[in-house]
Amino acid sequence: MNLTISAQRVIALCREKAISYRHGYIDIAHLLVALLEVENDAISELIKEIGADPTEIKNRFEQLLKTDKGEENARKGSLPLTKKAERVLEIAKLEAKAFSKINPPIVDTIHLMLAILKRADDIRWADIGDSKVTYDSFLIVAVNHWDKNSVYDHIYPFEQENSTSSWKQWLKKAFGI
Repeated sequence: MNLTISAQRVIALCREKAISYRHGYIDIAHLLVALLEVENDAISELIKEIGADPTEIKNRFEQLLKTDKGEENARKGSLPLTKKAERVLEIAKLEAKAFSKINPPIVDTIHLMLAILKRADDIRWADIGDSKVTYDSFLIVAVNHWDKNSVYDHIYPFEQENSTSSWKQWLKKAFGI
């Protein structure tokens, strides 16, 4: 799986977030908070374009993460992904494939956000998120963004895919699982 530099930063940051909350796992909420925290990325701007406040959404999900007390001895090494987080990453890869003009597709932060919104029920988006930000509303502003800015201008692949690499191998390299 190939990731843009921004998507790589999100993956690294979500791991740091999980460790900072003393969680022994990486879940969708960690991915979302990391997405909204990465500087110089389009996600917050696209959410603002929809009419929502990305900082408020981030704060709400950080509060959710704080309610999980974590573990006294949370691992600092490899952290497993929850099944739901694994599914979000799989969907992000499919989103990238659906919109990509290149092969193999390159996953960007926009694909990650689309995948999270596609699995909104898994993170209680209806209760905590913003009702203006849906998969459809985000997709519309994302397509407009892609028309104006090539998402693939500054690509640095996390891993070059070949015919023998698999999604599970990528997860092992990315998250040490």
